[in-house]
Amino acid sequence: MEREMGLANLLKHLRTGLLVPIALALVSASSEAQTTGRAAPLRYDSASVEREPPAFAFATDPVATLMSLPPLYLVELPDSVEEIRIWVTFGIVIPDVLLRITKTEEGVAGDFVYWWDTEEYPAQDSFFAAFRSDMQQLSGRNGCKEAQIGMEFTEYRDGMEIKHREWVFACKVDFGSHEPDWSALRERLMELRVFDLPDPRTLEPEGFVVLDGISIEVEVLRGAHYRSYTYSSPDLQPWPEAKFADSIIDLVRGLGREVRRP
Repeated sequence: MEREMGLANLLKHLRTGLLVPIALALVSASSEAQTTGRAAPLRYDSASVEREPPAFAFATDPVATLMSLPPLYLVELPDSVEEIRIWVTFGIVIPDVLLRITKTEEGVAGDFVYWWDTEEYPAQDSFFAAFRSDMQQLSGRNGCKEAQIGMEFTEYRDGMEIKHREWVFACKVDFGSHEPDWSALRERLMELRVFDLPDPRTLEPEGFVVLDGISIEVEVLRGAHYRSYTYSSPDLQPWPEAKFADSIIDLVRGLGREVRRP
């Protein structure tokens, strides 16, 4: 875990130019959270056991909070309800992606969210301004949120200590007439073993990290049963299981091609 968290901080440093990450204040789970997408609102209860946060919780917790969702590892659901969150991200590219699938007795629903974080207010940072405008168009200008709730960090310049907090910008995609078949998508994820792929830390030989590659972090919750795992550049890893993770990435990327263009 220490090695993976070190990698997470290194990737964060590369993407944003941070020097000394300090801490992310974890957001307490509310008893009820409103979703911002087509996924039905769910009622969450606090987890009855303490769980290990995902490797990239420092990056994904603010996004979940911005979208009015609790971090998944902090909560439980009714036994008949499940939630899948797939984060395709952590390379030196933007935007990052969250695919969220929920299953209740009423059916299967989903959200597809583009997001990223930046040191500057997104509209004022020229590097992010074009992406911000494009994402507003893709969301129908109704699904975007932004807040200065990202990771806290300290930068040292000319012997001075300067404290910052990042801005997070996220947009829920409006698919228009191309709304995915969320139930079929969930079935395909089940075929790809989304609930039971092994944690790469348990596999041999030891994997490796490509700093300009792409990673996938999967969180799954069914009732009170939660787990997460992260694959770095699964297309390059030596394990047969990595092929499933790579196929999940391809599935998520395929959804992006269905997004309504302005």
